[in-house]
Amino acid sequence: MTKHHAGKSAPAVSSLNLLVQEGELCVFVGPSGCGKSTILRMINRLDTQDNGRISINGVDTQETDVVTLRRHVGFMMQKAALFPHKTVEQNISAVPRLLKWDSRRIQARVAELMSLVDLPAELLTRYPNQLSGGQQSRVALARALASDPPIILMDEPFGALDPLTRERLQDELISLQKRLRKTIILVTHDMEEAIKLGDRIAVFEDQGMLVQFDSPENILARPENDFVRQFVGNDPSLKRLALMKVSELNMLEDNQAMEITSGGATLYGHGETAFKLMINHNCEPVRWISETEVPPPELTVVSGTHSLQTALLEILNSPSGVAVQVDDHGRFKRCISTAQLHVALQQNRKDCTQ
Repeated sequence: MTKHHAGKSAPAVSSLNLLVQEGELCVFVGPSGCGKSTILRMINRLDTQDNGRISINGVDTQETDVVTLRRHVGFMMQKAALFPHKTVEQNISAVPRLLKWDSRRIQARVAELMSLVDLPAELLTRYPNQLSGGQQSRVALARALASDPPIILMDEPFGALDPLTRERLQDELISLQKRLRKTIILVTHDMEEAIKLGDRIAVFEDQGMLVQFDSPENILARPENDFVRQFVGNDPSLKRLALMKVSELNMLEDNQAMEITSGGATLYGHGETAFKLMINHNCEPVRWISETEVPPPELTVVSGTHSLQTALLEILNSPSGVAVQVDDHGRFKRCISTAQLHVALQQNRKDCTQ
């Protein structure tokens, strides 16, 4: 597929061949103006390619009625782009109403989606200008999902949000995708976001030139050229930790002391820290205890679903020098040190090389 914009000699998209698999979250990443959003718009015919073919499940989109196409491809645009004169309920139900769903089905779907994107029902009667940026993005996501389309297009959906809200919505998108398994194409210029979200990443240079299309792990380990290497940045090891989960850590043999104390609690001593961890009779970590005059740190925990990058931040920010891991029920599993993260990172490098 090739695309030229009017009045421009250089192509906006250059001889693109790309196959996105059903059920994967594919991220388009590259510098501003490299054609990522243009490709997205051509998928649902908001723009038209000069030559080439875009097909969904083998059917050419040019042979599909454009209204039908757009009603079956969810689109979440930049900065939410909600209808300002419509309420939250009216925004979410816009496509189901066009599809002439009955009122009970629409009402049930809106309630389901409000729960899915973690928004309270009292927001249904509010207008977009009465919502925070994060709430607007959640409504926009609910609107894109409203008719249960198999494909979702997302054009820098979190770009205008503050870092904390952005991270939360990224986490929620990952969680939603695990449950819904939609085919999602998401555009961003942020490589960290691409690595965190994508099953596969398409890296574009200027003029919509596809440079590398691969898994995040392979792009970090084997960048195709200097452009990809520079786009990845100078800290690929830290980005690898963001890809790896705490649950992937090998269970190293732990010979730390366990002391029984009164009340059925246990004191756990880890060689990496001068503090001891109190664990109650339900095996839940309670607090750190100091046996010196140094005050103990506050207790923070990580679970198996957290990234090793999150674990590293907990280690670096805590005077204990370790991260406390719990299972899905909040029960103590172990303490994680930088030495264990180093071993995991070295193993990951070895696996990627092989």
